[in-house]
Amino acid sequence: MKKLLVTEPIVASNTEHGYLLSGVQTNPLSREWLMNNFIHQVLHGINLSPGMNFYPIVNHATCPCIDYLRISRELIKEKWATVIDFLIENIDKEYYTIIHLDWFYVLDSAVYRRAHHRHPLLVYGYNKDMQRFYVGDFNKNLKFKFKEISFKEVEEGFISDENTRRKTFVNERYLYMEDVILYKNRSYMDYKFNIDMLQHSITDYLNSTNVSNVYAQGDYCYFSSAVFGIDSLRTMKRIVKEGFLNIENYKINYKFATVPLERTHLMVERVKYLREIQNIHIEPYLLDKMDKLYFMYDIFKNMVIKYNLLPDKKDILYRIEEKIQSIIEIEEEFYSEFLKNLVV
Repeated sequence: MKKLLVTEPIVASNTEHGYLLSGVQTNPLSREWLMNNFIHQVLHGINLSPGMNFYPIVNHATCPCIDYLRISRELIKEKWATVIDFLIENIDKEYYTIIHLDWFYVLDSAVYRRAHHRHPLLVYGYNKDMQRFYVGDFNKNLKFKFKEISFKEVEEGFISDENTRRKTFVNERYLYMEDVILYKNRSYMDYKFNIDMLQHSITDYLNSTNVSNVYAQGDYCYFSSAVFGIDSLRTMKRIVKEGFLNIENYKINYKFATVPLERTHLMVERVKYLREIQNIHIEPYLLDKMDKLYFMYDIFKNMVIKYNLLPDKKDILYRIEEKIQSIIEIEEEFYSEFLKNLVV
């Protein structure tokens, strides 16, 4: 039996972040890097069912806190008797592993025995006696959690040859669906917190631009036509209204709530870091406004859940529109004032 150290990721709404941060946040060296990222956001694939994410995308390829390897499924099948042997060998070498499995075979998945869907999960430990792996994944309710799954589920999910998603450059290369990622925390790195980078990211967020995309490497190809920053909230408000009017049984994308909530949670931690570590004076009223903003996003998240469950959505839709507009106004006030405080 062996378990690598994991912790609840502060950002987990998107898989590329949650699976990485589960291991990376256990390394104290990662804090300065974390404070310089997950500041800006993007609404991409603009239609009535877009996605929400952080901008620029941060994953294993852009994280300076780790060393990583990328191994093809074909090589694993050729060089190891089973994927079980491959995973155990590399966990023994202290590697966290991100691997795609067909969710059809994973008991706690949202589509168990109902549909084939290849999805990544984090493997961080094993128990040979119990024939179980310790993993981080999204369960059938699409909540990130640490849990156990059987060797059999992993083996069947890995070797599945079902054509679960059309092969494209983005899926195979950028989303690494055909590969396995191994990473381990570095014991030393020279990354330093960069307040200019923070200022640029917040300025981009306020101006709804992606001028600072020099910080990104390998962004999704559709980001050129996406909506950024505070404009993503305005667009989200419009899309929710249009979805209600034009799509039967329209449901609000849960990431409309979770990504901004995680971004705001991390901003609360960032303000503490700036005060305690960087010795930057932050006016007390800004701290109060930050806490209020987080509370409003938490209410908004619960409203989204309620909207998606209620048969009659008209009344709550109006309250959701009001909540988004209030959030926009407070965000504009907070971040404008916050930038004035970023003077060492």
